Amino acid sequence: MFASYFDIQKDGISNFQIMSCYIAASSITTIIDNPFSVYRQLTQQSFLDPKITKEKVKETFIKSPLRVAFSGISPRLFGIFLKKVPVFGLLSGISYLRNEKETVSFVSVMYSSFLSAIIINPVRFIEKQQRSSFLKDGTKKSISSIFKDSSNQKYKPFFRGLLPHMSHSVTSGCLALCGQSELQKMISRKIKSKSFLGEITSNLLSSCLISPIYVIVTNPLTRIETMIQTATIKRSAPSLKDCIVSIKQDYNKYGFHGLFRGQGVGIMKAIVHLTIFHQARMTFIQKTKIWNQL
Repeated sequence: MFASYFDIQKDGISNFQIMSCYIAASSITTIIDNPFSVYRQLTQQSFLDPKITKEKVKETFIKSPLRVAFSGISPRLFGIFLKKVPVFGLLSGISYLRNEKETVSFVSVMYSSFLSAIIINPVRFIEKQQRSSFLKDGTKKSISSIFKDSSNQKYKPFFRGLLPHMSHSVTSGCLALCGQSELQKMISRKIKSKSFLGEITSNLLSSCLISPIYVIVTNPLTRIETMIQTATIKRSAPSLKDCIVSIKQDYNKYGFHGLFRGQGVGIMKAIVHLTIFHQARMTFIQKTKIWNQL
């Protein structure tokens, strides 16, 4: 059974190759959407007036655009193997056992997202800790200092925010992997175009439609995860209750602008992320099938 996971199937591609295409697409997407991730985190970790926060974030980017935009990219790229291999490895493995091919089910996505969250959480924690001091003094924490501070607490901080991350992972997986794919296929059938341009169009339209739903549902979870994981390692992290109280106070003080911090750039990030990821994934799968036929 394990050997057949690597064998070419009737549809011209093996499950291992499908997983590899997912990881390659994710690597490209990670590099391109990193500036959006940084901007969103810096917006969400602040409790200043949203207008002042935006100005401070813009100033931070203007001072060192490349350094800020691609901060945390090293652990993110390295984390592809720690994050995406578990996600897509479990996804392709579970879908293989369930006799699913390129189209995966909600059940497979839920199981793989939930199980992989434990492995992924430390990487996300390091990413956010690296950027956590940008708004305060414009500096970026080194990975070695994060490890050193965490070691004093037996590396328990690496698992801060695990519960909201698990919830976010399952929700985003179902919407971004299953929801977007199914919507893209439906739009593709409607426009009746099998050309590369038609594929990109249907992919972009489906991403634009699913992204607002994706962000509205996951934004509160992302905000809570950010608050917990950007808190100083030397003190205990805020509890889930503390985060909810803080968000409520933010809403009472600044209204919906406080409640939905980072949602605008979050939608833009989701559109870019989903479009590039799924387009790259489909392209890699098609090219792999052609390669297998040679």
